[in-house]
Amino acid sequence: MVIGIYSKENGVGKTTSANILKNELGFEVKSFSSKVSEIYELLSGINFSKLDRKAKEAERDNFIKFAEDCKKTFGENVWVKQLFKAYLSHDNIIIDDCRFNVELDALKKEKALIIGIYKNELIEDDRCDYIIHNNSSIEELIFKLKRIIILEGLKNVRN
Repeated sequence: MVIGIYSKENGVGKTTSANILKNELGFEVKSFSSKVSEIYELLSGINFSKLDRKAKEAERDNFIKFAEDCKKTFGENVWVKQLFKAYLSHDNIIIDDCRFNVELDALKKEKALIIGIYKNELIEDDRCDYIIHNNSSIEELIFKLKRIIILEGLKNVRN
């Protein structure tokens, strides 16, 4: 099974939600940006994912430009293809950084369960199977995610 965590907003709890689901279900967490980071490091020598917050902010524009230039050169779905090629054959993954329509459409095509999360910008997208308004505590987010687990009849793959 594949679960996609979707939001166009930054800082809404996509990765936090993925980690909660990982702990509850035993799934692996992957991201579209992991392939960008891997290739960026190979070419630039900079491991973006291991930078501290300040260094990441300083390097962020270059990283984004690199990712966007690759999309222009190799197609809008280049990062989707790379992630799917590497991990789609794996069972039980959570993709924690679905932000763009091309990513959302690709996940839906693969019959992924899509959980939309928002704080400020309401998600009204029928491609999402569930929508969480994450405007409260971590405990409330855990409760909402556990409710989805129950509704979907999902079980921990480690048990």
